Amino acid sequence: MERLILAASFFLGCFAILAQTILFREQLAILEGNELTLGLLLAGWLIGVAVGALTPRKLDVERSLSRWFAAILLSPPLMLAVCVILIRLLPAILDVPVGEIPSPIQTLLFALMAALPLGFLFGFSFPVFSAALNQCQPAESGEAPIAKTASIGSIFLIESLGGAMAGFLMAIGRSQLINPFLHSVIALGVFGLILILSDDRLRRKSILLSAIIAIPLLLYLSQILNDWSASRRWENHHPGYELYRCLETPYQRLEIGGREGQYTLFGNGAELFSFPNEYEAPQWAYMALSQNPQAKSILLASGDSGLLAPLAEHRPDKIAVAYLDSGIGDIFYDGLGQNIKRTVVKNFPLDFNRSAGPLPGVALSIDQTDIRRLLSSIPQQTKFDCIIIIQPGPSNGLLNRLYTREFFRHSRDFLSSDGVFVITAAGPPAYDYGDAGANCGAIYWTLREVFPNVLAVPGVTWWFFASPSRQFLIDADAIAQRHRELNLDSAYFAPEFFSLFYEAERIRQAEKSLQTYAAMPRNTDDRPLCYLYHLLIWSKQYNYLKWLPVEALAKSGASLLGIGLAAALLFYGVCYGASRMILGRKRNPAPLVTLAATGLASMGAEISILLFFQSKVGCLYERVGVFFAIFMLGLALGAVFAKRRGMASKPASIALLGLDRGLFLILLITPIMLMRVESLNRYSIFEFAIQPPEMALWLWNGIIAFAAGMIFTITAQAMPKSESVSSSAGWVDAADNLGGALGALVTGVLLVPILGIMNTFYLFAGVKAMNLIGLYLWTRKIKLTV
Repeated sequence: MERLILAASFFLGCFAILAQTILFREQLAILEGNELTLGLLLAGWLIGVAVGALTPRKLDVERSLSRWFAAILLSPPLMLAVCVILIRLLPAILDVPVGEIPSPIQTLLFALMAALPLGFLFGFSFPVFSAALNQCQPAESGEAPIAKTASIGSIFLIESLGGAMAGFLMAIGRSQLINPFLHSVIALGVFGLILILSDDRLRRKSILLSAIIAIPLLLYLSQILNDWSASRRWENHHPGYELYRCLETPYQRLEIGGREGQYTLFGNGAELFSFPNEYEAPQWAYMALSQNPQAKSILLASGDSGLLAPLAEHRPDKIAVAYLDSGIGDIFYDGLGQNIKRTVVKNFPLDFNRSAGPLPGVALSIDQTDIRRLLSSIPQQTKFDCIIIIQPGPSNGLLNRLYTREFFRHSRDFLSSDGVFVITAAGPPAYDYGDAGANCGAIYWTLREVFPNVLAVPGVTWWFFASPSRQFLIDADAIAQRHRELNLDSAYFAPEFFSLFYEAERIRQAEKSLQTYAAMPRNTDDRPLCYLYHLLIWSKQYNYLKWLPVEALAKSGASLLGIGLAAALLFYGVCYGASRMILGRKRNPAPLVTLAATGLASMGAEISILLFFQSKVGCLYERVGVFFAIFMLGLALGAVFAKRRGMASKPASIALLGLDRGLFLILLITPIMLMRVESLNRYSIFEFAIQPPEMALWLWNGIIAFAAGMIFTITAQAMPKSESVSSSAGWVDAADNLGGALGALVTGVLLVPILGIMNTFYLFAGVKAMNLIGLYLWTRKIKLTV
């Protein structure tokens, strides 16, 4: 029986990581790739875990463990299917207008509602499994019961190892080949088998025969539910479009929809580009080369192949094409990699690969990778006369990777001495102040920090031109005359069209207005301003925070850090006082408060590392489950180390003080480690493109979890011996997860958007410093008592 309990814990831990990853991907598809949903999802999950961990205390589950054991195994797979359907039907349930996403309040409530039930079930399982493991040994061998802390630690360890196994499956790319409902069916089968083996009454031929018959029916039902719910999601979000193809890539979910001969590619529900676009594409191509029409080598980062023919009309020697997402090229091909899941809904009527036609005299190379990874792999001596970035704009972390100071610097290294870097973004057509203006101002000044010469051309789409030495023209007639002299021939563009983009007076006014944003922080990998702009503009769209200008928050990171530390001190005092009231004066709340602070800091640190990874590498959509699993593995190894190396034999106060000091130092030096990650980005290893920066972030994520796992184990040891196993397990699990829920919520919604990633780590280090003071006073009190 003991082995079956441990097996159940292992597979439940594995299923928990898979469920978190599935819910995250499903929410991204509804909220157009906004990674801030990660904090909301984990907050709802951890609140559910905390409440679930405390519930068995009230139900006295130890009197009927077998019944609760069966219920807790069969419920999570069924609940995951319900949550996935709920997320996919969100736009219809909330009656969200087409082209918009739910309001911030709706998103918060829905994220909590979608993740909390599953979190509750997993939290409920922890004390139940701990109590079952504590009781099973006397029942089988007559020996003394397993020590309370040993049973709690064993379940914690095995669940964490199960989560690590899920991460391994995701690392090799196998889990994304399975639809979410099939995950539920597989888990239901595994847990059902464990139940049959654990109960002699279920080992009858009739039960086994029924299970065998049910398997194909459940598999068939899983496909029906997946197709139906995915179809409803598509119809609610993109009415009028026919769905042609879907592709799960490491970066996002890509979908091609068509309407009246026009086709649109969507990434996580957001429009990326439309094609064919015979009128607008030539205008964009000629505008991109307006400052350097004689460019001989061009690097284009755009998925729209309609730009290639008009670019080739400028007679370059070479055009290299890269993508924001390597899957943008794959979705149009018939031959795809084995680890890529594509759904062909109906035959695609357009041969996208040849839609641009032949490009005579031009060497065309299309690289099936994203542009940041491409620039990290090509020889340093490679130079381009023009690098063109045409993307929707920095509305989320995936797109923001192409608008940061680090990417601009990297691109500058591959420009010729008078080359031109071109990038587009959405902004106010007639330049004015406000949040959209501040966004353009941040892009402009980030470019100015890298390039000596920068020109901003305002419009419905803003064009930014930057160069190490080239002087830019703003007169439309002069630009048009230069193109006439080149005798360029285009059926869709005339030089007179440049007057639609270049209005000298408007450009001068934009330049004057942009000077007012010189003090704005620069958009960097460690401070992605897209999250702040998106959060405020999204809120103001629904009449929240309309009085708050975005630059007021963007400029005040240092002062807000001080306010944040003061708020953390107040919160810590409130938590300490509340714990004292709940636990009574005879019990010191320091261990549980320490565990809550550890959960807050470690979970906040994990989310910060995930968002930093998204800025550097970009494939968070695929790798998020791996990070979850490595965090769980770190927790498991920390628990093992604390037990095996004698940490649990020391007085709990002394052990916690030393471990908390170690976690404080880790958090304090994390920003230094993150700043060194970029130096590793020139190398790429392994066939499935795991890079050294990714492995470095994996390792550091595991180190933080390792420290948290040791603190969890020692806190369990510090619980009063008079309490039952389920009660002790419930208290420590609840403290850990409530702290983690708060850390996830404030990190994703407030800290990273306002303070940036680096300052967020300093804030968490401050929280641990305050906790160290409380631990020191507790330790000293114990010494004086002795």
